Amino acid sequence: ERRHVDGVPRARLLSEGVPLLLALGRLEDAQRQAAQALTLLSRSEARPAEVGYRERRTRYRAALTYLTRGLGVPYLPPLGGAAADNADLHRARVLLGALLDRAGGPADREVTLRFDMLLSLALATPDAERATMMVQEALTLASHPYEEAQARAMLADTQLRAGRPDAALGSVNRAHALLRRPAPG
Repeated sequence: ERRHVDGVPRARLLSEGVPLLLALGRLEDAQRQAAQALTLLSRSEARPAEVGYRERRTRYRAALTYLTRGLGVPYLPPLGGAAADNADLHRARVLLGALLDRAGGPADREVTLRFDMLLSLALATPDAERATMMVQEALTLASHPYEEAQARAMLADTQLRAGRPDAALGSVNRAHALLRRPAPG
């Protein structure tokens, strides 16, 4: 008799591979892998909190497939945000918006996931002012200098898209200063 196998670790591996496939330009493989991970997670009855988190994270990565196709470049951050809209960017925004509407809780990993989703939603949003608001919300979630630098670099992108190059330069300089700060310990 075959022993019951927990599908969560396999789903996690599949999900974690999605951004790599997107970086390689293998969009269909990334979508297939995200779908496989979601199928495994839907069959898992053990560890409901872990399954819930992994499901949200995998759905986030599925949204990245639409973002990547919509931007027309491999998923190799830092990425420039959308200058014009298309069906894939719209789909990415719908998926990301739905995920953001479902509160994930106060755990560090949930806050980090929300941070990542907000930055991705900003990339998928051609309206530079709306994208800026998303990045500003992400900035409030940054818990260490690297996250703040990441958000400030994205803020510079939205400021450039809004025609504010001086503000963008200030954001880039702040991000650079954060990265040059010595790590504690």
